[in-house]
Amino acid sequence: GTSLVAVAGPFFDVTDRAQLIDALDGSPRTTVVTLRVSLPEAIRRAQADPTRLLSKNPDLLTKLYDSIDWSCLPSDGLEFATEGRPAAAIVEDIAQALRL
Repeated sequence: GTSLVAVAGPFFDVTDRAQLIDALDGSPRTTVVTLRVSLPEAIRRAQADPTRLLSKNPDLLTKLYDSIDWSCLPSDGLEFATEGRPAAAIVEDIAQALRL
């Protein structure tokens, strides 16, 4: 069976998260993991990623970033600051927190 599924997307409020979880088959254990990064770092990462197309645009990233109301982020999941950290370290932190 499947032990882990990762979904990327803007699930920033209680309603968005509830809709996502309600759409899942069965009643799987769910944990929402939020990765935080500053706007300048998000732009730097996007521009360094050769697989990105539209999301490399700093104006688009700024608009998306500014549309997030961080004060409405539900506190029911895990949150990790990713600024200046290598991906492998972040993955390790998440795996430990989820006991994988």
